[in-house]
Amino acid sequence: MASTMYRLPRNTICAACYEGAKAIIAFFNDDEHGDDDQGSLKSRGLTKLNTAPKGLRDAWEEVKQMRCREEETKQRVSFLQEGFPAVWKDGIHTDIAVRPGTGPPVQAHKAILAARSEVFRHILAGDDDCKAPAGDSLSLPELTHDELSHFLAFLYTGALTAFTEERHLHALLVAGDKYDVPFLRRACEARLAAWVEAGNVLRTLEVAELSSSTALKGRPMGTVVEHAEQVVFSPEYEEFAAGKLWEVLDRRPTAEPTPKQLQAADLVAHTAARCLRFDWKERPAMSDVVANLQAALELVRADE
Repeated sequence: MASTMYRLPRNTICAACYEGAKAIIAFFNDDEHGDDDQGSLKSRGLTKLNTAPKGLRDAWEEVKQMRCREEETKQRVSFLQEGFPAVWKDGIHTDIAVRPGTGPPVQAHKAILAARSEVFRHILAGDDDCKAPAGDSLSLPELTHDELSHFLAFLYTGALTAFTEERHLHALLVAGDKYDVPFLRRACEARLAAWVEAGNVLRTLEVAELSSSTALKGRPMGTVVEHAEQVVFSPEYEEFAAGKLWEVLDRRPTAEPTPKQLQAADLVAHTAARCLRFDWKERPAMSDVVANLQAALELVRADE
């Protein structure tokens, strides 16, 4: 059966091409409306909104304008990125030493730190709520020298390098949360979410919790569900589950664990030991594992 044909004067166009052309024109019409709503550079008094359908020639003109805007944006980004990283790497007019927990300090500029982070702005201003730095130094003891270098590089460039390791991304995500750098948080979340797999899903969940990153928890949770058997029967899971339980117990006001707390810990340890048996036939079913962990959690909650 031949496809339906739309026969216009002096032209013949198939249904797929016709619908595609309509979609392109509609897209550019919507783009023009968006520019007007967001405050386009065009004068409203000189530009009259044309509500009539546009042709492919007008659509092509819109494509060329979009290319020009894209090129201008690239040039602007390049202009901004070339200056700041260069003066930082060359140590030109640096005025503060940022000290990591380990390793030598890294020189930086107070103005850049204050511009990128609201927390640094208050610290450098010597606000009462923040501890002012002693002299011309600032201490970030939770970061190593390499992690601090990656952190400062992002403040100057606004980009993560392609060679940034997973462990550095974990530290950067926590630092972005602590020092209020939202763009760094989003960049780390996107990179870590793209790297999630069964082998690192527990580490990703842990850093998501440390940084209060709800955006990062969705992908790892889906990976846990998809690869539940591989994750639960891994050595990392035993350490992860036991660590989380004792973390809860450590927050208890009592110095000695109660009988219910000890019972919960024994239940988790017994379940983990069964999961790690060499013979797969002797390992418990997933439903039994989940039931045991839920029972342990109920024991801890009942003691609150």
